[in-house]
Amino acid sequence: MRVFGFRARAAFVLLTALTLASCAEFADLMSFGRDPAREQELVQAEAASLWEMTLMAGRYGVMLGQAREILNLPEPKAVGEGFPTGDVDVAKQREALAQYQASVAAEFVADVARACKRKRVPKKVRTLACEQAKMPDELRTPVEPEIQALAVRNDRVGDFVMTWWNEVCAVAPKPKKDDDVPACAME
Repeated sequence: MRVFGFRARAAFVLLTALTLASCAEFADLMSFGRDPAREQELVQAEAASLWEMTLMAGRYGVMLGQAREILNLPEPKAVGEGFPTGDVDVAKQREALAQYQASVAAEFVADVARACKRKRVPKKVRTLACEQAKMPDELRTPVEPEIQALAVRNDRVGDFVMTWWNEVCAVAPKPKKDDDVPACAME
Protein backbone atom coordinates (compact mmCIF):
# COMPACT_ATOMS: atom_id res chain seq x y z
CA MET A 1 0.00 0.00 0.00
CA ARG A 2 2.84 2.42 0.81
CA VAL A 3 4.36 1.86 -2.62
CA PHE A 4 1.09 2.83 -4.29
CA GLY A 5 0.98 5.98 -2.23
CA PHE A 6 4.58 6.71 -3.16
CA ARG A 7 3.88 6.13 -6.86
CA ALA A 8 0.75 8.24 -6.74
CA ARG A 9 2.56 11.12 -5.02
CA ALA A 10 5.48 10.89 -7.42
CA ALA A 11 3.16 10.83 -10.44
CA PHE A 12 1.16 13.77 -9.07
CA VAL A 13 4.28 15.86 -8.43
CA LEU A 14 5.71 15.06 -11.85
CA LEU A 15 2.43 15.78 -13.64
CA THR A 16 2.03 19.03 -11.73
CA ALA A 17 5.57 20.10 -12.62
CA LEU A 18 5.09 19.19 -16.27
CA THR A 19 1.71 20.95 -16.38
CA LEU A 20 3.20 24.09 -14.86
CA ALA A 21 6.11 23.96 -17.28
CA SER A 22 3.71 23.52 -20.23
CA CYS A 23 1.54 26.42 -19.11
CA ALA A 24 4.59 28.60 -18.70
CA GLU A 25 5.86 27.74 -22.18
CA PHE A 26 2.46 28.51 -23.73
CA ALA A 27 2.26 31.82 -21.90
CA ASP A 28 5.69 32.75 -23.22
CA LEU A 29 4.58 32.02 -26.77
CA MET A 30 1.55 34.26 -26.35
CA SER A 31 3.44 37.22 -24.87
CA PHE A 32 5.39 39.54 -27.12
CA GLY A 33 7.56 41.29 -24.54
CA ARG A 34 10.18 39.91 -22.21
CA ASP A 35 9.23 39.92 -18.57
CA PRO A 36 12.28 39.39 -16.31
CA ALA A 37 10.08 38.35 -13.37
CA ARG A 38 8.37 35.77 -15.56
CA GLU A 39 11.71 34.46 -16.80
CA GLN A 40 12.86 34.06 -13.20
CA GLU A 41 9.67 32.11 -12.40
CA LEU A 42 10.39 29.78 -15.31
CA VAL A 43 13.94 29.20 -14.12
CA GLN A 44 12.67 28.39 -10.63
CA ALA A 45 10.00 26.01 -11.97
CA GLU A 46 12.60 24.18 -14.06
CA ALA A 47 14.95 23.95 -11.07
CA ALA A 48 12.17 22.46 -8.92
CA SER A 49 11.31 19.92 -11.61
CA LEU A 50 14.96 19.04 -12.09
CA TRP A 51 15.42 18.59 -8.34
CA GLU A 52 12.36 16.31 -8.12
CA MET A 53 13.60 14.17 -11.01
CA THR A 54 17.04 13.91 -9.42
CA LEU A 55 15.47 12.75 -6.15
CA MET A 56 13.37 10.16 -7.99
CA ALA A 57 16.41 8.83 -9.85
CA GLY A 58 18.21 8.59 -6.49
CA ARG A 59 15.30 6.63 -5.05
CA TYR A 60 15.53 4.22 -7.97
CA GLY A 61 19.18 3.61 -7.03
CA VAL A 62 18.17 2.95 -3.41
CA MET A 63 15.46 0.54 -4.56
CA LEU A 64 17.97 -1.39 -6.63
CA GLY A 65 20.23 -1.65 -3.59
CA GLN A 66 17.36 -2.98 -1.47
CA ALA A 67 16.47 -5.56 -4.11
CA ARG A 68 20.12 -6.68 -4.32
CA GLU A 69 20.23 -7.09 -0.55
CA ILE A 70 17.02 -9.13 -0.46
CA LEU A 71 18.16 -11.42 -3.29
CA ASN A 72 21.75 -11.52 -2.05
CA LEU A 73 23.09 -10.30 -5.39
CA PRO A 74 26.59 -8.87 -5.68
CA GLU A 75 27.08 -5.13 -5.94
CA PRO A 76 27.44 -4.08 -9.57
CA LYS A 77 30.69 -2.76 -10.90
CA ALA A 78 30.72 0.99 -11.29
CA VAL A 79 28.64 1.38 -14.45
CA GLY A 80 28.66 5.14 -14.73
CA GLU A 81 28.30 8.38 -12.90
CA GLY A 82 27.44 8.58 -9.22
CA PHE A 83 24.51 10.50 -7.83
CA PRO A 84 24.51 14.05 -9.23
CA THR A 85 25.68 16.68 -6.79
CA GLY A 86 24.31 20.19 -6.61
CA ASP A 87 26.17 22.06 -9.31
CA VAL A 88 25.20 25.72 -9.60
CA ASP A 89 25.01 25.61 -13.41
CA VAL A 90 21.57 24.27 -14.42
CA ALA A 91 22.90 22.90 -17.72
CA LYS A 92 25.48 20.85 -15.81
CA GLN A 93 22.77 19.65 -13.42
CA ARG A 94 20.71 18.42 -16.38
CA GLU A 95 23.73 16.68 -17.92
CA ALA A 96 24.54 15.04 -14.58
CA LEU A 97 20.96 13.80 -14.24
CA ALA A 98 21.02 12.38 -17.78
CA GLN A 99 24.26 10.52 -16.94
CA TYR A 100 22.85 9.25 -13.65
CA GLN A 101 19.62 8.01 -15.28
CA ALA A 102 21.71 5.97 -17.74
CA SER A 103 23.82 4.68 -14.86
CA VAL A 104 20.75 3.54 -12.91
CA ALA A 105 19.39 1.81 -16.03
CA ALA A 106 22.70 0.00 -16.59
CA GLU A 107 22.79 -1.02 -12.91
CA PHE A 108 19.25 -2.32 -13.23
CA VAL A 109 20.11 -4.42 -16.29
CA ALA A 110 23.15 -5.87 -14.53
CA ASP A 111 21.05 -6.80 -11.49
CA VAL A 112 18.21 -8.47 -13.40
CA ALA A 113 20.69 -10.33 -15.62
CA ARG A 114 22.32 -11.80 -12.49
CA ALA A 115 18.95 -12.60 -10.92
CA CYS A 116 17.81 -14.30 -14.13
CA LYS A 117 20.72 -16.74 -13.90
CA ARG A 118 20.50 -17.54 -10.17
CA LYS A 119 18.55 -20.62 -9.18
CA ARG A 120 18.31 -19.35 -5.56
CA VAL A 121 16.10 -16.47 -6.71
CA PRO A 122 12.39 -17.32 -6.36
CA LYS A 123 10.97 -18.53 -9.66
CA LYS A 124 8.42 -15.71 -10.06
CA VAL A 125 11.13 -13.08 -9.47
CA ARG A 126 13.58 -14.91 -11.74
CA THR A 127 10.99 -15.00 -14.55
CA LEU A 128 10.42 -11.25 -14.24
CA ALA A 129 14.19 -10.68 -14.16
CA CYS A 130 14.65 -12.57 -17.41
CA GLU A 131 11.87 -10.54 -19.05
CA GLN A 132 13.17 -7.20 -17.78
CA ALA A 133 16.75 -7.93 -18.81
CA LYS A 134 15.49 -6.96 -22.28
CA MET A 135 15.29 -3.29 -21.28
CA PRO A 136 15.80 -1.18 -24.42
CA ASP A 137 19.44 -0.19 -24.98
CA GLU A 138 18.40 3.42 -25.48
CA LEU A 139 17.58 3.69 -21.76
CA ARG A 140 21.20 2.91 -20.89
CA THR A 141 22.58 5.90 -22.77
CA PRO A 142 22.16 9.50 -21.61
CA VAL A 143 19.26 11.41 -23.10
CA GLU A 144 19.48 14.99 -24.35
CA PRO A 145 19.62 17.19 -21.23
CA GLU A 146 16.29 18.91 -21.84
CA ILE A 147 13.65 18.92 -19.12
CA GLN A 148 10.99 17.10 -21.16
CA ALA A 149 13.42 14.39 -22.31
CA LEU A 150 14.73 13.94 -18.77
CA ALA A 151 11.19 13.61 -17.42
CA VAL A 152 10.24 10.97 -19.98
CA ARG A 153 13.47 9.06 -19.29
CA ASN A 154 12.88 9.18 -15.53
CA ASP A 155 9.40 7.75 -16.02
CA ARG A 156 10.56 4.96 -18.33
CA VAL A 157 13.43 3.90 -16.06
CA GLY A 158 11.11 4.20 -13.07
CA ASP A 159 8.58 1.84 -14.64
CA PHE A 160 11.22 -0.89 -14.88
CA VAL A 161 12.72 -0.28 -11.44
CA MET A 162 9.38 0.02 -9.62
CA THR A 163 8.05 -3.18 -11.18
CA TRP A 164 11.23 -5.02 -10.19
CA TRP A 165 11.30 -3.55 -6.69
CA ASN A 166 7.63 -4.39 -6.03
CA GLU A 167 8.14 -8.01 -7.10
CA VAL A 168 11.31 -8.46 -5.04
CA CYS A 169 9.75 -6.79 -1.99
CA ALA A 170 6.81 -9.17 -2.18
CA VAL A 171 9.18 -12.07 -1.41
CA ALA A 172 11.21 -10.19 1.22
CA PRO A 173 11.20 -11.56 4.75
CA LYS A 174 8.71 -9.78 6.98
CA PRO A 175 9.93 -8.06 10.17
CA LYS A 176 9.91 -10.35 13.21
CA LYS A 177 9.19 -7.57 15.69
CA ASP A 178 6.80 -4.67 15.37
CA ASP A 179 9.64 -2.16 15.68
CA ASP A 180 11.86 -3.78 13.02
CA VAL A 181 12.19 -1.87 9.76
CA PRO A 182 10.79 -3.73 6.73
CA ALA A 183 13.31 -4.71 4.04
CA CYS A 184 11.66 -2.39 1.52
CA ALA A 185 11.21 0.69 3.65
CA MET A 186 11.00 3.85 1.58
CA GLU A 187 10.46 7.36 3.00
